[in-house]
Amino acid sequence: MTKDSSRGLSTSALARALDKTSKQMFAELAALGWIRREDDQWKLTTKGEFEKGKYHTSDKFGTYIVWPESVRQHPALVKFEARLLNYQDLAEHFSYDPLMMQRLLTELGWMKPHLHGWQLTAAGKLQGGVQHEDQDSGVPQVLWQKSVQTNALLEQRLNVALGKDSSGDIQGVRTLDGRMMDNQGAALIANWLYLANIRFTTHMNIPELPGQQADFYLPDAGLFLEFWCDSLTANQLAQKMARKNHYALHKSEVADLRPDDLGRLDKHLTKLLLQHEIAL
Repeated sequence: MTKDSSRGLSTSALARALDKTSKQMFAELAALGWIRREDDQWKLTTKGEFEKGKYHTSDKFGTYIVWPESVRQHPALVKFEARLLNYQDLAEHFSYDPLMMQRLLTELGWMKPHLHGWQLTAAGKLQGGVQHEDQDSGVPQVLWQKSVQTNALLEQRLNVALGKDSSGDIQGVRTLDGRMMDNQGAALIANWLYLANIRFTTHMNIPELPGQQADFYLPDAGLFLEFWCDSLTANQLAQKMARKNHYALHKSEVADLRPDDLGRLDKHLTKLLLQHEIAL
């Protein structure tokens, strides 16, 4: 399809004029609500007609949508990306780790890894996601309309991810995979492991120490994790020391996590797992 001033610009010609791919252009126009997909065909919406889009029919290409030359200067298209948010913008808005935000959006089923980038899912599209391509590299990525900042489902899952979901009469803090942890710090560690797709168990019984349970055990790394929270009672502290002696006696792999580590869990645990031959 080529440019013809008598008929307007096809969407593909508009994409070239704005230095974008045709796929990207169609996705942006759909996200703006100017066109919609219907029976494997692109159809104009009321908004699209308001922007002076119309249909043109040719013997070679059939019926397709064309746009006036003036639409090349439309601010919604010239600065389309500036009106959308990437996962880093969302992470900053919610004061959450960017990499963990990526993983959380994946856990929600709104996007998935694809060709060194990210692909929008049908569920993500319903939540305001837009499939996009990096203009220089062509790597697929997902952008989000600003309305996602007040999305109730995202806010609820973030609340759980941040260890802020205490469940009524049940003592403890609920995690993303439904476990109940003793405190917020332990919940944050469990959520990190879950979102990183690391197999782990919690409250694992130690047969040689009746009544004693390890905080975390990672079977693929053969690694115990013990979280030394600030609110340990004298009895809990004594139990942890007994477990430390047990690990040392049996030459078990163990790592300690403390409250100061919670603000840099991704860096700390990624390095720790790499030392145990698990790469994320």
